[in-house]
Amino acid sequence: YMEYACKLFGYDKLIPMNSGAEGVETALKLCRRWAYVRKGIPINLAKIVVCEDNFHGRTITAVSMSTDPTSYDQFGPFTPGFIKIKYNDLDQLAEVLKHEHVAG
Repeated sequence: YMEYACKLFGYDKLIPMNSGAEGVETALKLCRRWAYVRKGIPINLAKIVVCEDNFHGRTITAVSMSTDPTSYDQFGPFTPGFIKIKYNDLDQLAEVLKHEHVAG
């Protein structure tokens, strides 16, 4: 099915996922790797911008991005490397994107 899907959508390759949380985790890994390899951010310093009031699942990394206490309370320590901003606040986004270690 992978060959069929790649041809159908014009992709070179794909990574099958079992869940949305797995997809989120993979996207975060791809973003960080791109930041280290392509953007030249020093290893382990990449920051990923996330919006407040999000929900990306129940994994430790997903709740590390959360601002909802019912999602993260008593589950720490959390995955570092996230900058939380208000949803749809373009001024705040523009400011945080100036940070040299922002991966995405």
